[in-house]
Amino acid sequence: MALLKVFQDWADTSPANVYYLIIGLALVTSMALLATNVGRNEKYKYPNPVPGIPFFGNGLQIPSTAQGPWMTEVAKKTGDMHTMTFGGQRWLFLNTRKAVHDLLDKKAAIYSSRQNLPMASEDIESRALLYHYLHNPGKWADANSRYANSIIMSVIYGKRSELGDEDMTNVLDNLEKFTPRLLTVFDYGSAYKKLLDDLRERQRLGTQKPCFMTEFLDRNTKGEFTEEETYFMAGTLIEAGSDTTRTTLMVMMAAAVLYPDWVERVQKQLDSICGYKAERLPTFNDMAKLPLLKGVVKEALRWKPTTAETGVPHALTKDDSFNGYRIAAGTVITYNSWAISHLDYDDPERFYPERFVNKELEVPFKGHLGFGAGRRVCVGYNVAWNNMLISVSRLLYCFNIEGVPGKPVDTSKSFLVESGQPR
Repeated sequence: MALLKVFQDWADTSPANVYYLIIGLALVTSMALLATNVGRNEKYKYPNPVPGIPFFGNGLQIPSTAQGPWMTEVAKKTGDMHTMTFGGQRWLFLNTRKAVHDLLDKKAAIYSSRQNLPMASEDIESRALLYHYLHNPGKWADANSRYANSIIMSVIYGKRSELGDEDMTNVLDNLEKFTPRLLTVFDYGSAYKKLLDDLRERQRLGTQKPCFMTEFLDRNTKGEFTEEETYFMAGTLIEAGSDTTRTTLMVMMAAAVLYPDWVERVQKQLDSICGYKAERLPTFNDMAKLPLLKGVVKEALRWKPTTAETGVPHALTKDDSFNGYRIAAGTVITYNSWAISHLDYDDPERFYPERFVNKELEVPFKGHLGFGAGRRVCVGYNVAWNNMLISVSRLLYCFNIEGVPGKPVDTSKSFLVESGQPR
């Protein structure tokens, strides 16, 4: 306390003293960081470091939008991989599938850390998707959102989503407003809290169906997870399970407008199995006879990455050496998804499902990075895969997709389709 009073008296004698102190501390801190980095630079060697701004690194160089295309231009100049610095943290970007395989797959044991099956539901929800296309054609984008959200909501909360559902709208608004650059914290007091409160009320009334969250709450009797952690965990599952499916559906529809040739080939396969007079809807039992459809889903995940343009960060758990480089433990490793999808495939701008009709066709996460890489591949990939197969097969069997005259689709950057309607 005495020391604090001395400081207050000293500050009161001249307000400028405080500013001088702040400037002095900033200079000392900067010199310490610089000395530390110099020492680290002598010990480690990183691939193709991208020049940045002193003390700020590369953070101020990255655009707030279209980060994938921007990073692709960097990859064109640097090759297989490059290194950038953000806030003193080094990031290693992998720009080819070979680099991803060599590090995230072959060395998964040290490259897999992180920074500090509902078939009946899919059948029902995909039928509801077709219904909304027919009866609310102007809200087809909302119907895509409802479809993707309703399946994961059924799994996590035991509750379907309806078109125009206020809870669903709040959740999707949270996702769209979330800004990784600012590390925004979820608003626990609104969307996700209400979902959990509603579930508990249904439990009290005896109307709640068994689901992931009821099982989780039953096992969390000793309070291993706080309320905030529970909101965050469930909300993250909703985000992962709904937004990816929603955006991938929209990418597929944009590709149908721009490259209708593949649609005709898929529809020919569907007609040969389900009848060319719309005799019945495709089912999961038909998927083994629809190889091109599986190629469509993989191509939609590759063509224009919409959820992680520069990949999902991994972290190195211990120092590693490869190809003459030495990388420090704690370095963030990520796959440059947009760059790989545009530089590592033949004729990358063309939507061509046949590129995936090969011996790896039956493995959902092979041939592309839509579900991640290495040991940390998305654990829910089978759910997402089945969601896409049933919805895309029925959408293409029942509808033709055409663009709106005078409103071209821009594919030069990450996009969400927001105009037009299925016909």
